[in-house]
Amino acid sequence: MDPTHAEIVKGFALKLFDELMQDHGLGPRERLQLQTAAILHEAGRFVDNRSHHKHSFYLIANSEVFGLSRE
Repeated sequence: MDPTHAEIVKGFALKLFDELMQDHGLGPRERLQLQTAAILHEAGRFVDNRSHHKHSFYLIANSEVFGLSRE
């Protein structure tokens, strides 16, 4: 996982979010979810570089991330 890449992705994602949040009725919780997703989006590369997106999804979906839940 490349921390610099994750920071760049997070920065772009949050800029877009901040510009569009009022138009779509989004708030701080959704912003936190997007920020977390941007940081963790390549976590699956630790499992296998091929299909890392599938592994990332599995790891995130089956982990407890502080402050976030399915509710």
